[in-house]
Amino acid sequence: MNRRDWLRMATAASLGQWGSLSKAAPLLEVDPFQLGVASGMPSATGIVLWTRLLPLNTLRNPWGDAPLDVRWELADDASFSKLVRTGTAQALPQLAHSVHVEVEGLEPGRHYHYRFLVGGAVSPTGRTRTLPAPDEPVQRLRLGVASCQRLANGYFGAYSRMLEENLDAMTFLGDYIYDSGAWPSAILPRGLEPARTLDGYRLHYETHKREQALQEAHAALPWLLIWDDHEVLNDYAGSPARGLAPGTEARQRRAAYQAYYEHMPLRLASLVRGMQGLTQDGEELRIYGRAQWGQLASMHLLDCRQYRDAQACSGVGGMIETPVCDAMLDPKRTMLGAEQEAWLHAGLAKQRRGEGQAWNLLLQTTMFSPRKIPVLGKQRVWNDGWDGYPAARERLIASLVGQDVAGPVFIGGDLHENWACNVPGGSGEAARQTVASEFVVTGITMSSFFPKMIADIKAANPHAQFAQAGKCGYAVVEVTPKQVQTSFMTINSIATLEPTVSLAARFNVEAGDPKLVAG
Repeated sequence: MNRRDWLRMATAASLGQWGSLSKAAPLLEVDPFQLGVASGMPSATGIVLWTRLLPLNTLRNPWGDAPLDVRWELADDASFSKLVRTGTAQALPQLAHSVHVEVEGLEPGRHYHYRFLVGGAVSPTGRTRTLPAPDEPVQRLRLGVASCQRLANGYFGAYSRMLEENLDAMTFLGDYIYDSGAWPSAILPRGLEPARTLDGYRLHYETHKREQALQEAHAALPWLLIWDDHEVLNDYAGSPARGLAPGTEARQRRAAYQAYYEHMPLRLASLVRGMQGLTQDGEELRIYGRAQWGQLASMHLLDCRQYRDAQACSGVGGMIETPVCDAMLDPKRTMLGAEQEAWLHAGLAKQRRGEGQAWNLLLQTTMFSPRKIPVLGKQRVWNDGWDGYPAARERLIASLVGQDVAGPVFIGGDLHENWACNVPGGSGEAARQTVASEFVVTGITMSSFFPKMIADIKAANPHAQFAQAGKCGYAVVEVTPKQVQTSFMTINSIATLEPTVSLAARFNVEAGDPKLVAG
């Protein structure tokens, strides 16, 4: 299927205009909404609604090759007595019978309820909201921050506690699935084969999205989403993907990107440039973007995986002894890719102190601050993180400082550890200056690879104000005009859907001063 046909098909499906449909009711052997519902990528006047229809047996699907009409409803109330919008979208077999509905023309800063209906079946009810109008003087934003959820490790019970936090939205920072699969366990009795094909990636998402706490979190809140590496392949970077045989990298990435689109509430605009990546030999699924919470905060969602240069230097597990090799210091090396980097810097230029939003949250996948790791008496850095792309980090710091960006706060995941840092202004004397604050959040079910080393690692990084390893959980980021407050919340067990939760640490960033203050 060529790019034009693929885009036409996806557009028609989202608008309910795909023509070759059988009007007969589908044979539903089981509730087709087994994967739940979701909403995401909100704007002040619109939202994306998502679901995917699933048969009893994907290998014997009575409507496997047929597109299905799916009615959707958006209402002011949970009983759907006050309908705001209704329509019909198509669930196409080419897209695994997923449904993406982009509802526009809504009121800013409003909550809505939504659901899907097909062949007599009714989906669970979801609750979502639009963003405040860009010029609205909003007084508060509460974000949930999550990352790194591997079902083979345990249940996603952390989401159960997050839903008690009175959140406005969820931000997910990558590793929604783990491509490497899993051995049989109590949670996954049949295990999970590594994902390498489109069917394989689809199975990973199906397996994860059946998890109860995750479904409830998707149904309760709009999600802002970015990805990291395990949605495709561990530590992959740019193209070709490291670790894949020649000729297979484009095919596998294409499959991974399509499965990601099929299972996330993404806008059709993410496919405008991405069609070639999903149907030919190029790669791109556009996920980076920006969301503005009134006059209070601008959220910059970054893709730190798809456009980066390949990792430089060599070392055991990517650990590189300092000083690093010359290749890593190449000033042309990029973490974000030239186009995304230019987009980010142009957006930050509109966020000068007193001109744009009061705060700028840079939502990205890993730790932005330097993170030296002492091993056998020597300092090492990890070449897959920002430490492996020092020139790119320096350019971003220069953009923040040179453009006097208001309230920059970095938020990341990936490390399976909790960190709170004063981001230094560079190397040498500039390192004494704090240019931003940073919070790195542990995983939903993934905890540190170096729990016994955390004290030594923190000591080697004097800009770090807090570091914790060996715990799973999430963070709550509350933004007001006067401060950003981040609470690190850890759970006692990943073996239950109803864990207990504890406050591990809390830090504030006051307006006009990027340095952290213990809360």
